[in-house]
Amino acid sequence: MTRANRKQRCMTCGEPSENDLCGACERALGRQASVVLELSKGRSRRSRRTVERPPSHTTRRGVATSAARIKREPVEWLDPGRVPLGLVTVLAGVGGLGKSQWSCALAGRVSRGELGSAAATLLLTAEDSWATTVKPRLEAVGANLELVHRVSIATDEGEDGLTIPDDLPELERLVVAHRARLVVLDPLAAHLDGGIDSHKDQSVRRALAPLHRLAEAQGCAVVALIHLNKAQGLAPLMRLGGSVAFGNAARSVILLERDPDDPDGEEGSQRVLAHIKCNLGPLAPSQLYKVMPVVLPAIVDKPQVETSRLDLIGESAHNGRTLLAAVNEEERSAVDEAVEFLEAELGDGGRHLAAEILRDARKIGITEPTLRRARKRLEVRTEKAGFGRGWEWWLPKASSPETSTESDEGRRLRESPLPMRDCVPSERAENAEGVTHSRLTPSASPTSSKADPRTLDEALADPLFVQRLLDDEILVGIIDVGAA
Repeated sequence: MTRANRKQRCMTCGEPSENDLCGACERALGRQASVVLELSKGRSRRSRRTVERPPSHTTRRGVATSAARIKREPVEWLDPGRVPLGLVTVLAGVGGLGKSQWSCALAGRVSRGELGSAAATLLLTAEDSWATTVKPRLEAVGANLELVHRVSIATDEGEDGLTIPDDLPELERLVVAHRARLVVLDPLAAHLDGGIDSHKDQSVRRALAPLHRLAEAQGCAVVALIHLNKAQGLAPLMRLGGSVAFGNAARSVILLERDPDDPDGEEGSQRVLAHIKCNLGPLAPSQLYKVMPVVLPAIVDKPQVETSRLDLIGESAHNGRTLLAAVNEEERSAVDEAVEFLEAELGDGGRHLAAEILRDARKIGITEPTLRRARKRLEVRTEKAGFGRGWEWWLPKASSPETSTESDEGRRLRESPLPMRDCVPSERAENAEGVTHSRLTPSASPTSSKADPRTLDEALADPLFVQRLLDDEILVGIIDVGAA
């Protein structure tokens, strides 16, 4: 069949057509092209005016749920009345009193099944060595070591500590994998991301909110350890280090402090655990603990190790306020003692090297922070002594080294100063270089009518005389008189 005799068909619908496209397909294709063109023009105009919206699956929208549709549930506790499951608990106290030991004891009880069925604990510590401190403490409380896990973050460079909130997805993965009922952050501040300002309420809440969601989603208890600040207040929640958000955001807050009734005083081993906040019920009774030394014997390839644990010995009548009141009283007594020490050291009127004062204070049990608070109370002056000599301290009201050997005439002027505003030149004297100076005469002195025997240069060389002029704001006037 020749080409002339073969009928041509439409490339789209296959109908006979004189051209590649029949009339109907050509019109339809034209309409589609115009729509595409218009859409492209509109999209181009919108892109110039606004930023493209995020995909629909990331859109945030408000949802209101009726309270009637929410199922009521009872509060579940890990440690009854003190540490709730599904929420964050804060354990606060001064460093070195036993917060970490208490958390190890709690982990031991969880691992042994004393607080429900035996379960795992994830322990994140940034200050204590696991080999020399944490593991011996766990052994001392009889913990099932297979159920207590050390948590860290593996990186390409090695190992790093877990940070909040960036690494919380990894922490939640470990909670699920080990079915952990307890997570301990010791201390919390060491695990906060560097961009979190621990003294700003909003910043702290932004970091803790994901931690709360993790605890609620997995039904585990989170215990965060924090230190106390140096504030002299009796409101326990105001003594938590950093922002008040640490205490406000937590549902339960407990305080560990020295027992004010300890017969051994500050050196004693008794501790009180006081419940100072609970949003879920009444405050639990305060508990009395005792730090007990423990010696772990050498076994095969394990050396003998000395450690300690907290043993519960009963209840205490002290609450958070009475504990902190006792601490404040002890601190005030310590500062009073440091004040007496400084008065004795600096009472001779001389300048003393700060390093020597600190050294002598430590010998009698006065700490450097306490000594510096006493220095502030006494308004002790400080000054750099010079290259290689360090700082010097002296009392502002005591005689300085230069005036401790003052002349009888200088002492007379200090004890009975002349009315300097009334001094006028009375005679002129000539020094060894032949320079003439004015002597000073009080015009109406209540104590003396004699002229000051010193020349103006001699008087200005006396620091007490100059200080008197500066205090009376007449130094410039005296200089002008002497030059007249």
